[in-house]
Amino acid sequence: MAGTKRVFSAEFREKAVAYVVEQNKSIAAAARELGVGESTLGSWISAARRAGCDASGALTREEREEIRQLKATNRELQMRVELLKKAAAFFATESVN
Repeated sequence: MAGTKRVFSAEFREKAVAYVVEQNKSIAAAARELGVGESTLGSWISAARRAGCDASGALTREEREEIRQLKATNRELQMRVELLKKAAAFFATESVN
């Protein structure tokens, strides 16, 4: 016999995530205490982290996006510096000859 699907309110999910994060509980222990499946609680925590509302001070989605863009810009600038170094070395050897 198949069980019925339990529906949890958004408030319960938020409090469950905060409980795990703030109390530094393992997902398994918190799930047993709250009467929720481990995978369910784990997915709520993952979704909260992706949404940037992790109470542990994790980066927000906007901050992660800014870091991604800054890293891309940094890679491009490093490539330009390497190219300029090679060009300078080339012209330095050409002027000697």
